[in-house]
Amino acid sequence: MHPLQPPHYSQGQVLSAEDFAAEQEYHRGKHAKRGNICQCLRTGACRIVAELDALQAEVDALKRLPAETAAELDTLLPALLDRAFKGEL
Repeated sequence: MHPLQPPHYSQGQVLSAEDFAAEQEYHRGKHAKRGNICQCLRTGACRIVAELDALQAEVDALKRLPAETAAELDTLLPALLDRAFKGEL
């Protein structure tokens, strides 16, 4: 019997030690494969989360730009109005 193939037995049948060991090996192989898939999913998920975090940081930086620009304009506005009223523009 191949170790990654399920043993064939009927419900209620008492397994020999060899068949029991083969069944355990089969299930270990299934779980190992599932573990590899889970590891790949976790790695992929971690990469996606890291990319989303980086995008969120960029979005936060872009959200700050209008406030910074408004603050700069508020600083320049009195000087601009002063020059306009003096006819220097």
